[in-house]
Amino acid sequence: MRRPRVLILGLGPIGRAVASAVLDSEDLHLVAAVDPAPEFAGRTLADVLADDRAPRQRVAASLAEVRPRADVVAHLAASRFPTAEKQIRDVLSRRLPVVSTCEELIAARWRWPARARALDRAARDAAVPVLAVGVNPGFAMDVLPAAVANVCVTVSSIEVLRRVDTSRRRRALQDKTGVGITSAEFRRRHRESAIGHVGLRDSLIFLVNHLPLRAEVGEERISPIVAKETVRRRGREIAAGHILGVRHRVDARDASGRVVAKVRLEMQFGHPDPGDEIRIAGDPPLHLKFAAGIPGDRATVGSVLTGLRWAPNASPGLG
Repeated sequence: MRRPRVLILGLGPIGRAVASAVLDSEDLHLVAAVDPAPEFAGRTLADVLADDRAPRQRVAASLAEVRPRADVVAHLAASRFPTAEKQIRDVLSRRLPVVSTCEELIAARWRWPARARALDRAARDAAVPVLAVGVNPGFAMDVLPAAVANVCVTVSSIEVLRRVDTSRRRRALQDKTGVGITSAEFRRRHRESAIGHVGLRDSLIFLVNHLPLRAEVGEERISPIVAKETVRRRGREIAAGHILGVRHRVDARDASGRVVAKVRLEMQFGHPDPGDEIRIAGDPPLHLKFAAGIPGDRATVGSVLTGLRWAPNASPGLG
């Protein structure tokens, strides 16, 4: 059986990791990539990935420039749904299945119902699926707790916690969570919505809509984690008084105002207690814990590869 031919859309750190993992796999075949960034466009994939196994095909600056035929597209180019929507539509015009890590895609049908319905129709008209994948969102704080709750007769409330030691993650994530900046710079970036994680509220929207809970999802709150003393990890030093990371909080309340679902995310350089937890008050009560947590970067690559294997035979539409 012929291996699905994979086109990578977006060659950031995760995109390159996915491309390398496709090269390592025995059942997927990397044929091309698209990224308009000057550091990638025009270079060969073999050069970008520093891997002679990769195609000598040059990275295209746009989808229109891609010549090799593909069977499925890994979309790793946008976090926000409005941006991803246009990119995905361009892929659908070629009648290719899409596997996307766009963080906001998981809750698009509730946040942007009309646009999500239109995207679903476009995918159905093209007879291909659009699959939302990833770890957070995509698994740890939404799909997984929803699946765990499936064995409960009743659910009174649910709490999902994720604590990440960013010293063990890629530098881009440390930068995104403000590691090493001042409190004043944190406040400036916060005002400009230019710091922290994308998608926590989307995770809770997904979760509430997949559980027997009637609740309104509130707004996301974000606060800095400030170093009380100098922190040294893996060759990097953060001075006391500077930012170690961020805390995100979102609650969902029922008609009486009671919190029935909450998600908490801490992303901290040198976090003393990293891990993932799901606590369900219900019948039966459940408490699931991943010691040290789910490794987000590598697990995201795994989720994309799984999606690439499934997508060519998946049902059409926005999944």
